[in-house]
Amino acid sequence: MKKITTYLLLILAVIVGCTKDDNDIYRDESSNKSRNRSYTKDYTVHQFVWETMYTYYYWNDKIPTRLNLSQFNTPNDVFEYFLYPEDRFSSIMNNYTETESFFNNVYVTDGINFILGEDRLNRDNVVAFVQYVYKDSPGEAAGIQRGDVITKVNGQPLNKTNYKSLLSLDSYTLTYSKLSVPNGIWEAREYYDTEYTSPLITKVSMDIDPVLQVSTHEIDGHKIGYFLYDSFDDGTETLTQAIEKLADEQITELVLDLRLNGGGYITTLGKLASMIIPSGNENKLFIQTDVNPILEKIIKENNDELNLYFSEQNTHLNINKLYVLTSSQTASASEELISGLSPYMDIEIIGTPTYGKYTTNMLLNDNYDKGTDSDGINYSEWALYLVVGVCKNSADEMNFKDGFTPDYWLPDYFESSLGNVEEPLFAKAISLITGNQAPIAKRTKISANNDYTFIGASEKPIYKQNLTINRSISRQ
Repeated sequence: MKKITTYLLLILAVIVGCTKDDNDIYRDESSNKSRNRSYTKDYTVHQFVWETMYTYYYWNDKIPTRLNLSQFNTPNDVFEYFLYPEDRFSSIMNNYTETESFFNNVYVTDGINFILGEDRLNRDNVVAFVQYVYKDSPGEAAGIQRGDVITKVNGQPLNKTNYKSLLSLDSYTLTYSKLSVPNGIWEAREYYDTEYTSPLITKVSMDIDPVLQVSTHEIDGHKIGYFLYDSFDDGTETLTQAIEKLADEQITELVLDLRLNGGGYITTLGKLASMIIPSGNENKLFIQTDVNPILEKIIKENNDELNLYFSEQNTHLNINKLYVLTSSQTASASEELISGLSPYMDIEIIGTPTYGKYTTNMLLNDNYDKGTDSDGINYSEWALYLVVGVCKNSADEMNFKDGFTPDYWLPDYFESSLGNVEEPLFAKAISLITGNQAPIAKRTKISANNDYTFIGASEKPIYKQNLTINRSISRQ
């Protein structure tokens, strides 16, 4: 299985050995051997969950060193028992391999990135507002475009009962219409004038390059760079090429479009930040992470670094101000970029409030246990996506727990293609740079009942809304 390097660089033999005594399984701190794995009921995964949370979980102060695992029916019960009430970001799963591919922008998809909301005319129904269609995807081949509103799947209207099952099908036809927002008033939106039906769309496994667009626009004496970035995945080759292109074109301002970006790997975040920050800031503190005392001790014993610093890069944009386009999907690593850069440079945020993912997570499994549970699932497929730390910037600010509020509130109504200078959010950034008024209709904030993010996230996996470091648990 592919290993992903963690920013913490933990070289750990972490989960120590266990013994069994009258169903009371406890941690033997003096041993690293796994013993006595035969039980009347298989508690191996229960034990993995308990031990992992004890060692890594940020809120581990209520997790005991001794625990009677027989009181729990499933691994999920162990996880839920110790889950901190305010934790919105940890999860348990038994599909580690698939989840790991999600983090690297590889997943089975039709390539249609949408946001779900209530149908304006029938609030029991659901519609999907298309905000982006990935290049060379089945959705693109079927003619689906940004600004389309999907109302039916296989001829069935989407509603709050069936939308999950219908949209999770491997193949389907889509019925859709074109969105219209008269005078920029969302409550007056229209999309039922003319209906279209797509050809059959079959999902495929896609390895999506997170660098969706990079371009330079010369406007009123300014060289404005535009960068639409989809995910902080663990590959940085195309990211580096994008920044090098902007540097070679000697841009004077950068508009970084993160409205689709739900986060990713902290190592990639550090690289992008180090290329955006003006030269001369190398080795200065970018991100600091608070962890629990057990993990902090392990990190120190291994001479590893808990904080992240700006690194030396061959390319720097040397800009003094950054314009960031945001939405409710802008999360985690995207938010940390804003937070970590803000003590060093001016940042203007345009769009709607960000998600508020202020924690660092690790995707943890026991890759060395080759057994299988009673349902035939490999032990190594059981994993925890666990909060291990809370992020702060160099000013000791954890300033996006509730998301960032934009300096300029401007909802995305899916008008114009992304990267078009007339697209409202990009046009607003251009107007701030040039001092010319952007030709944007007056808009009001979306009310809670009519918010198009009311029902849920886009078709991208939920795990992408996270700042991620990855380490497989080792048993020695």
